[in-house]
Order: sequence, then C-alpha cells, then structure tokens
Amino acid sequence: MFGVAYRMLGSVREAEDVLQDAYLRWHGVDHARVENPSAYLVRLVTRLCIDTLRAVHHRRTEYVGVWLPEPLVAEPDPGPTGDPAGMHELADELSLAFLFMLERLTPVERAVFLLRESFDFSYRQIAEIVGKTEENCRQIERRARKRLAEGGRPVSADPEEHDRLLTRFLLATREGDVEGLLHVLADDVVAYSDGGGKVPSALRPVTGADRVARFMVGLVSKATRADFRLATINGRTGVVNYVDGRLHSVAAIHVEDGRIRSLFLVTNPDKLGTAGPDHATSPAGSHAMAIRSTGEEVSMMQLALDAQEASVLAGALRSYLSDLRSEVVATDSFDYREALKQQESTLTRIMEDLERFGGGVAQGGVESEAPR
Repeated sequence: MFGVAYRMLGSVREAEDVLQDAYLRWHGVDHARVENPSAYLVRLVTRLCIDTLRAVHHRRTEYVGVWLPEPLVAEPDPGPTGDPAGMHELADELSLAFLFMLERLTPVERAVFLLRESFDFSYRQIAEIVGKTEENCRQIERRARKRLAEGGRPVSADPEEHDRLLTRFLLATREGDVEGLLHVLADDVVAYSDGGGKVPSALRPVTGADRVARFMVGLVSKATRADFRLATINGRTGVVNYVDGRLHSVAAIHVEDGRIRSLFLVTNPDKLGTAGPDHATSPAGSHAMAIRSTGEEVSMMQLALDAQEASVLAGALRSYLSDLRSEVVATDSFDYREALKQQESTLTRIMEDLERFGGGVAQGGVESEAPR
C-alpha cells in the first residue's frame, strides 16, 4: 500500500499519514463482509490520496521555490522475482523525474494513470476505485498521457550508464571542473532545487549546461568539506551530502541519451527524513574512504563504501577513463590534453585503490577510516 500512496503523493510523510488513516478505518470495518481485502484497501488508500492531493494543492502551488517530491532513500523491493528488468522498470516508476512529472496531473488523472500504468489494473477495477465509468477512465487516461507527453516523459538510462555519469559528475563537481561537467550535462539540462523557503536555494530552475555547471561548482565551493555518500534514492544511485558535518541535501540525476538531463537537489530539512545515517552510509562493517586528490591536502570526496560498492565505482571509473583517453587523442589543444592526462593519472590511481579496497586494503591515494 505504501507504493500506491507514495506514487500518488510524492511525499513519504503524507503517504505514511494516509496509511495510518487507512489502517484505522480498516479496523473499523466488518472484515467478514469484505470479499477482496486487497482491492478494498487499494480503493481506500487511493481515495484518501485523492482527497489529500486536493487538500494540499494550494500549499504546493504557493510553495516557496520549486516543489520537489520527497526523496525515498531506501532500497526498493524488487518483487518476488528480483529480475534486473523488473528492478529497472520499478526504478523508473519511483524516480524523482517520474514523480515530478506526475505533478502536471489532477488528482483523479494521477490515480487513473498510476493504477493503469504502474499497477496494471483493468479499467473496470479503476472505475470502481475512483467512482467513474469505464469509458470515463479511458478518457481520463488518454488525457493524462497527452498532458505528460507534452512536457516530455522521462526515459531512464540503464543503471550502468547512470552510475558512470554520476561518478563523472561527482568528480568534476568536487574538483570545480566546469569543463568536465559540460561533458556530462545535456545542453538543455535543468537543475531543480527545493529548499522550501527554510534554507537558501535557487527559487527557480537553473537551465543550460554552463549555468548548471557553474551553479553546482559554486555550491560545493562554499563548503569547507563536502561529504558525498552514495545511497539508493528512489531506486537509483544518488548522493546524500553532508556539509561541514551536517546533513545538507539529497541529489538525484536523470540520464537520457548519454547525458544528465535533469538534476534534483532537495535541501528542505522537512524532506530529508529518510536520508539519515542509517540510509546514507554503507552496511555495518564497511569502511569509509576519503579519496584524496594526489598531491593535495584537501579531501576530494568522501564516500561510504563496502567492497562490492567499491568494485562498482571502480568499474564506472574504468569506463570513464576509456572515454577520457579517447578525448586525449582527439583534442587539438595542448593545454587541454595535458590537463586531461593529469586527470587520467589521478583517476587511474584512485581506480586501482578502489579495486584493492575490494580485498580490504587501502593504499596510495585512498585513506581508510571508520564510518561516521
């Protein structure tokens, strides 16, 4: 039931409130008279979500800055099969890009679309849930699809490409490498920042690769020590960021056609409830690794990793290095070529350290310490 409520509302807190209300109502019902408890609960939760969306509409439209869905920092349930294709599809339906897109719909449109698209309900079942005729539900779904298509429905990249671009994005951002960011950002990239009027944030979307690159570099440069921790955010690898030792933000990217198309940055403290240390760090027994730029005293980035995650990151770096070497060969600029070669040398050492870390050994540019 949480999956229904969260997709409908885009808010963990509101979804939990709806489930609590549904739980209380369910216990006031004569269960012997309910033929299909599962269908009854879906109908109850969906109707409560529709009522909630209508109630919070004004609050969201009057929101200070951009309203973003509350990130879900937790591993999604892959279902009974656990197959990669199913997990990929589930991640698409949970992504912040997908949930943000759903904000274009009315409450009933959202319910009909999700019940049909995500949960494969028949039109007859949907009609019973939302109190419409089957033909009305078909029309509502067509209208919802048309509205979503007008804004461009997000189509996610495969997980490997997603993680590779996230790695390149993190490295370039932490190093203040605007040129490096321009190589991973789409020309029409949009960065959305949600501070809710409670913390400083961009009140309007930042658009265009150059502006987004400088915006991100500027944000990180203001922190004396930015601690980036990999986490599963709405089914995809994302980043939980601690600034000066305090939980600051959750960041997620959306990748299309080999570039980062959207960036979602949530800094509103009211929306960071699922992003605490229990979710943002690696499992117990893992090491925290401070990866340092060779020859520099300041930390380049800090990641909480276990051996398996280190191996995944090493693989992403290996793919990035392959692209980097091709770029070294292709460029006509001597200065740029030398800068790329220096970056290649540094990242090669980091990759080798990550591979060794899989065996529990940290050497060279990698410093091993207990997780915080």
